[in-house]
Amino acid sequence: MRKLRRLSITLQRRATGRVALLVTVVFVLFTALVLPRQAAEAEIASGGAGSPDTSFWYTPDDLY
Repeated sequence: MRKLRRLSITLQRRATGRVALLVTVVFVLFTALVLPRQAAEAEIASGGAGSPDTSFWYTPDDLY
């Protein structure tokens, strides 16, 4: 527990407005630049079958 407490204190000290802004910018850039390409590659790899992760209901036959 001491390690977690020490980690928590360290993160609290470093969590400033600038860090939050930097993390937000990195997240937006990653979302805009990396994810579309990965989605296209996943579509090719799956043969257009889509991902079961985005479906609420599917059968074993759907996955196969």
